[in-house]
This record gives sequence, structure tokens and C-alpha cells, in this order.
Amino acid sequence: MKLDQDELTRLAGEHRFQVAALEKVIRLGDLLVEFSRNPLLRDGLLLKGGTALNLCFGPPLRLSVDLDFNYVRAEGRDQMLADQPELERAIRRIAETRAYRVQASRDEHAGRKLFLGYQAASGTPDRIEVDVNYLHRVPLVSPIERTCWQPGQYPAPQARLVGMEELAAGKLCALLDRAAPRDLYDAVRLPELARHVWATPRFRGACGHSPASGALVHRGPTGPRVGRCN
Repeated sequence: MKLDQDELTRLAGEHRFQVAALEKVIRLGDLLVEFSRNPLLRDGLLLKGGTALNLCFGPPLRLSVDLDFNYVRAEGRDQMLADQPELERAIRRIAETRAYRVQASRDEHAGRKLFLGYQAASGTPDRIEVDVNYLHRVPLVSPIERTCWQPGQYPAPQARLVGMEELAAGKLCALLDRAAPRDLYDAVRLPELARHVWATPRFRGACGHSPASGALVHRGPTGPRVGRCN
């Protein structure tokens, strides 16, 4: 995929984003279009994380530039293990036909990352990370379908996402685990983005809410972390 630097600069100025990040978002959109045309990827993956929150609920205030998925095609471990090589081959084939150089992380317990390298319109090397988690195979709530934002006339892909309760709970848990500025920024917007589920018992159960104390309790790798969920 080749993009025009002058066009990217114009769009970046119009939307007030950095050129490199905007180019990456356009590339994410192009990949999601291609993923949606592959039955295994379309039916087997649900988008989650910052990209889902920032690109799939209207014009973004922040650009998230990776693709994070849950594998959900089968609940059973045996079928998941059978699907994993073919699913990753499908991602690799799509990426290579779009002129990306594909490298894979080592096979970890939760899943694998694919790094899609490319030469940006500016001439500098860059990459997109595609992260597939194979542990969270059973969605907590029904998935949703959303249109992903793209600048200008670039095609806006349809994407299947984890449900809003799961999306919001995942972001709150990421904030407690990493305490990263980007997670805090996204979390502040959740009461508005997730307003139809924010105060429901189902959502508070999904994010480990303690009704007695009003606290969000997340048990991460270093022990329980507590924050406010009201």
C-alpha cells in the first residue's frame, strides 16, 4: 500500500494529528477491510483495546495505532490450536500482498504478535502490531459491529468488536495494570462512550466491581489493584 505524503500532510493538518500516526490509521483501516473479506478472520476475531475505543465510536480525539484481537471462533482448546496456524497464515498472506514485511513474536501462552513492517510515505521505516489473544475465547457479552473512522475519502471498514461492557472493563483493567497516560485518557471518556452500560450490574460485574465499596478490584500479576468505578 502506497500513500501520498502531500495528501497525508493535508489530512493531518485538517484533523490535527501527526502525519505518521494518521498514515498508520489509514493502513489499519485497509487491513481491516481485507480481514473482513476472509471468513476465518471475519468470524474468528473480535477487535478490542484502544483502537476499538478510539476509531469505532465517531471521529477520534486520540489515535491508537495497533490491532488487538480476541480469537473467538471456538471455545475448545483443540479447535483453537488447529485454527491458530491457518489464522496467522491468513493474516500473513494479506499483509504480504499489501507489501508488508511480516515478523512474528515467539509463541507465548496468551497468543502471538505479528509485526507488519513498511516504509512510510516519508521514507522512514515503521510497523503495525497485530496482537491475537487466544485465551479469551468466550465473549462475556454479545459482540457489536461498528464502522471504523477513516480520514478523507479512505474506505471506512466495518469491524466486529467485543461488547461495550467487555471493551470498557478491559480498558479499566489496562489502566490499573500499566498506569499509562493513554489508558487514563481513554478511561476518562468511558462514562460517555459506555453511558448505556456504565451503571448496570452486568458491567460492574464484568470489571470486578465491589458493590459494597464502590471500588473496581482487578487482580493483576502483582496482586489486587483498586480504583473507583463510580
